[in-house]
Amino acid sequence: MGMNVFKTIFLIILMQGSILYAQDIMDYTWKNRILILYGHEDNFHEVESAFKLIRENTTNFKERDLLVFLYKDGTFLDTDKNRVVFKGSSTLKAYNDGYILIGKDGGIKSQKPYPLDIKQLFDRIDSMPMRRAEMKSNN
Repeated sequence: MGMNVFKTIFLIILMQGSILYAQDIMDYTWKNRILILYGHEDNFHEVESAFKLIRENTTNFKERDLLVFLYKDGTFLDTDKNRVVFKGSSTLKAYNDGYILIGKDGGIKSQKPYPLDIKQLFDRIDSMPMRRAEMKSNN
């Protein structure tokens, strides 16, 4: 897992229509942090619990410019259940029993097993120099 992950292209396909939107993962760099949840049949309940925590903390996620994607069976879904085709997904582990936090600089900041520890996640983000600068400029 390296910078190759962040140089690959995301294609977002809306399930409601035939319109194809292409987005490069690099478009998120310096704008968003990304949380990738790994899902598989053995951790269904952990993923559901993680999404429940995410829904309960929407404001905190928005404040931190944090986007969430689910990676399952080689396919990504965003929180609106839009399918995201990830070219070069071989650069990501096919199986992980947890989640990965990617910073605004495109680097992996944290890789943890489930359950999702929302406080630890926010503490990790809030300890980042870029986030501290954001908090300072928002006050």
